[in-house]
Amino acid sequence: MENDTPCTVCTVKGYIENSNLSGEECPSPQFDACDPCPGCREISSIDAQIAQARVLLQNLYLKRCDAKLIRNKHHDQLVRRLPVEVVSRIFIHCLPHIPPPPFSLSEYDGRGKREARPERRKLVGLFLAAICQRWRQIAFATPHLWTVARVKISRQTIALDAKLTSEWLRRSGRLPLWLDVYEDEEQTNSLRRWRRHGGKPPVKFDPTPIFDALNPHLSRVEVLEVHTESKYLALLHGEAPILSQLYLSLNSWEVESSSTALRFAGTAPSPQRVILREAPSSAVCINWASLTHFEALSLTLDESLLLLQSSPLLTYFNLGSISSTSTPTFATSSTSVVTHPQTTLAALHTLIVTTSESELLFPHLAAPALQTLHTTGELPVVSSFITRSNCSLQCLTIKALPATPEQFIEVLEKTPLLTELDAWLGQIHDSFFERLAATARIPEYTLVEDAFLPRLRVLTLGGVPYFRLSSIPPIFSLGNAGGNDVDFVYRPLSTFELTLSFYLNPADAPHAGYTHTLIDEEVKKRLKELIKGGKKISIASKTQRTLL
Repeated sequence: MENDTPCTVCTVKGYIENSNLSGEECPSPQFDACDPCPGCREISSIDAQIAQARVLLQNLYLKRCDAKLIRNKHHDQLVRRLPVEVVSRIFIHCLPHIPPPPFSLSEYDGRGKREARPERRKLVGLFLAAICQRWRQIAFATPHLWTVARVKISRQTIALDAKLTSEWLRRSGRLPLWLDVYEDEEQTNSLRRWRRHGGKPPVKFDPTPIFDALNPHLSRVEVLEVHTESKYLALLHGEAPILSQLYLSLNSWEVESSSTALRFAGTAPSPQRVILREAPSSAVCINWASLTHFEALSLTLDESLLLLQSSPLLTYFNLGSISSTSTPTFATSSTSVVTHPQTTLAALHTLIVTTSESELLFPHLAAPALQTLHTTGELPVVSSFITRSNCSLQCLTIKALPATPEQFIEVLEKTPLLTELDAWLGQIHDSFFERLAATARIPEYTLVEDAFLPRLRVLTLGGVPYFRLSSIPPIFSLGNAGGNDVDFVYRPLSTFELTLSFYLNPADAPHAGYTHTLIDEEVKKRLKELIKGGKKISIASKTQRTLL
């Protein structure tokens, strides 16, 4: 029976009989099987006409497609008259980025899912090839449209995916490739549920045909993304001499009893950019000497120090968490012996360690070229690191709990070149605002090193208020409005964002001096005058309630 077929008489959708030409619809005992009843003979005749009509309809559809090709050639005056080379070049300019922009760790975890991958745009080659036959022919003959390949590993379509992958990569010619290999999301979730809750294990399958299609082309891969289980890493074993960017996200390395590393044939590649998500650094066998950009969700202290010691050209280092415990053993070289001397990172300009365990790492580091520091940890440890590095920090983001006012100011006194400060403190005290207010303008001849944050432009603070709200306006300077203070230099502070946490009951405040009152009208008036003068000022509670 066929469902949802409209009746040609009443147009109501419902069930109709399937056509049957087998002659088996009349097994009545009172009639001979070779001599069907009149009704059955009529049905058979109608069924034969239906079959003929279907063949005719199919042929008409094919003729219509041929007619559309002729019509497209006639009406597509522009593309028809342009040389194929010109059309191909136009197609290339339809690509969103050449080459695609590098991803960062924040893009991988932006949706809060372990298996999350960055959002992908639709591949331009497929879109252009779907327009018409001529466009498809030109698109297939344009290698640049096929240099980004996304290969999904799904047990339902291994053979087909392997064939499509081989054909896709063939179209890319000899151009460098961006290769993204990932497991089917539902397949990954099913495996994770089984490991957590037991039950019937997922069906095993062999993805080797897909990797057999990939390996001959690894020599052309510039960017490689792998989002799979660790057991599949051994299936990627071609040479990758031009690999410059590597993104590795393993779905299950922490539970594998015998994990395998990603080993390339021949000389180990020397990528400049590496991102590890749910994977240890020992999961990849590469030459770290050329590394300039590194991000990881989590590493052990030993892994972190070994990587930093092996990467003299490193300029950017972002680490989500540090553990002092060892990770599952991956196959590593015998030279991977970790020592803990002080490591000087001469080229490092950005260091992001957003974990309280940064105190494990900082005592072993010095970064004289450091300009940007994002960290969570104890202020004395951070202060010692800045002193040892003797660096010229320009951007500091710090979450310090607990911290005394003296410790906070001590850190800032060592960073006179700061232009951006973002600090979340347990308590915000008057002493900080008093220091800022006292140096809102300084004599022109004052050395920058002797002033307190003379170049600060952006200030973001968060914490429990232990200061008078009237202390805020004096930290700003409207510049030499009257033209009389030519011998002074004014701090260029233009943006101030303050997020305050309050106790529901002021009596719960553990220290004296807690400010729980709202901004009075006089202070509001002064702040609004500053806003009118061009300053960007925002004061809100931690619950996002605006206080200004």
